[in-house]
Amino acid sequence: MNRLVACFAGAAILLWGCESSEMPGKTKNVSAEVTNQHGNVENLTALDQYVQHSLEGQRGAVRIVHMTIEGDPIYNDLSFSGAGHKLRIDTTQDKFGSPKITDLTCRSMEKVESSVSMKYVLRGCSGEADERTVLHIAFDLAKQDRFEFALRYGPSAFDLQNEISTIDSRLSRDLINGSVHVAQGFEIPFEAKQRIYRALVLANYLGTKELSEGCEAAADETSAGSSSEQRNFSLKVLINGGSREFRWANCGNDSSGNTLGLTTVAEEIIREAEQTEAFRSLPPVQGARL
Repeated sequence: MNRLVACFAGAAILLWGCESSEMPGKTKNVSAEVTNQHGNVENLTALDQYVQHSLEGQRGAVRIVHMTIEGDPIYNDLSFSGAGHKLRIDTTQDKFGSPKITDLTCRSMEKVESSVSMKYVLRGCSGEADERTVLHIAFDLAKQDRFEFALRYGPSAFDLQNEISTIDSRLSRDLINGSVHVAQGFEIPFEAKQRIYRALVLANYLGTKELSEGCEAAADETSAGSSSEQRNFSLKVLINGGSREFRWANCGNDSSGNTLGLTTVAEEIIREAEQTEAFRSLPPVQGARL
């Protein structure tokens, strides 16, 4: 009889290792959270840090929250203790799915990136599938009907004389001598647009952004950073039948990452424009700012 009880207890432990019916909110505590709302990903940096730290042998944990079309969360809790990854998939709050908790172990994890997508893949996993993709982000520009942008930038919110626009096919350069040179007929290659679109998607440009057009005074002059860190930007994006507009100052001290992501987009636009003959043909700046 005692042997029979022990067998049942052992079987129960094995079953719990695969699936569980724990109540919502009983999943593992994690130190960071990444949210995926139908391809719009918030706080992706936390997942990148988790992957990098695991490659370096550092312990860590991160939660990926996939929102269903109905708005219900599906939790993917990842943890790394130095000897592989543990993945807990919690669907107990998905009202239109099968409520359960599944625990898996995986040997390794990596980020797999192409020009049109990015995947975070676990390999050597227990369960039915050897590989599991915990997050997939697509940014294939060829699948969009329309994508154009206009970036304006300058030293302040009231001085945005420089412009790179595929909406109006125009380049403008502030010569800092009281005049602005405008060049029409500007075009940018599709491959360059693809890289810019990638930067926009990874910056979660469709998400809610709390932006500021002003910078607080630096505590001391050395903390103010370079002049590029204090530029102001205005960005208009036309995507398919919709549009988004952003205005912000890059102060170099945004801990939320909102302006950091958009500034990365602006820098990518400027970098791609600088490779064109039209940009190289612009006259040089003739003055200097005081």
